[in-house]
Amino acid sequence: MNYLTKNFLKSEGIFLIPVLLIFGLLTRPLPAQVNESGMENEDSVQIDYNRNQELILQIYSLVEQYPKFSYRYIYDNQGKIENIVIKGIDNEGDAQKLKTWLVEVDENNQLAMNRIGPEGYYYVTEKAAEPKEGMEELYNELYASIEYPSEAEKRGVEGVIYVTFIVDTEGNVTNVSATANMEEGDENTYLVDVMKEEAVEAVKASSGEWNPATIGGVAVSQWKMLPVQFQWKQYPYLRAIF
Repeated sequence: MNYLTKNFLKSEGIFLIPVLLIFGLLTRPLPAQVNESGMENEDSVQIDYNRNQELILQIYSLVEQYPKFSYRYIYDNQGKIENIVIKGIDNEGDAQKLKTWLVEVDENNQLAMNRIGPEGYYYVTEKAAEPKEGMEELYNELYASIEYPSEAEKRGVEGVIYVTFIVDTEGNVTNVSATANMEEGDENTYLVDVMKEEAVEAVKASSGEWNPATIGGVAVSQWKMLPVQFQWKQYPYLRAIF
């Protein structure tokens, strides 16, 4: 059985909450069935890709409140999650919601493994796209290039910017966009736009610095998401939680 533990780490700076296996928050021991080319066989399975994106956002929104959060879990012989242990969340309701979401994400990921999405790229692959110099160096580069607007800090505008992008078969970053999870008010909309642009430009700068995702040794394009949290009042820098 596979026993995994994940937890938060902190240092100075803006929150960066990277996702290692986007649309694949959990590591699974059982691969999907593939054809001779290494790609997933087509069948009638219906996959709600938007649902997993929603779940990922819900998970991050919840755990923002618990900086000492960590979890561990076991896979049984059928590749199903069991015995999830949540630490650092003292609210039983929140802990139970997180357990439920983690299980649902993993079940959806198993369906999506090595299957091409409707947009022509993959969400979950045999080997995920990764920065050539490692995640640690990528985080450092992002942190160094992102500037928290001084006016936003003065006004207390803070929250999460979710940057989504595609790592193509050459390791280039394309289709970069961002959404914000902030209660900024109309008068601060322009500040949020500036923060979104800061995060987007930082991710764009990493183009060419990625190893592409692969399925059966064949490079494929993969969707990724990087949540970047602008917040100075608490825990100024967050590492990966998944």
